[in-house]
Amino acid sequence: MAYNVDSSIVETDIIHGVECLLTKNDLKKIFKGMSVDKINKLVKQPDFPKITIGRKIYIPPAALRTWIENYTCKNYTLY
Repeated sequence: MAYNVDSSIVETDIIHGVECLLTKNDLKKIFKGMSVDKINKLVKQPDFPKITIGRKIYIPPAALRTWIENYTCKNYTLY
């Protein structure tokens, strides 16, 4: 199943010269139509770019853009 990707959301605010990190809620907006369960599986993938602090997961926007570019036109399997 293909999901619509809203790449404009990946363009985030910059505070004091640092890009704001994205959350799983932001991913839900970026990958329109993807369920919460699939978002949770996605962020648990070993090759998905993330920073884990305690139980919170943050996604660097630049790394997400690169990840999306690397998987464009390819099938990605969630494990």
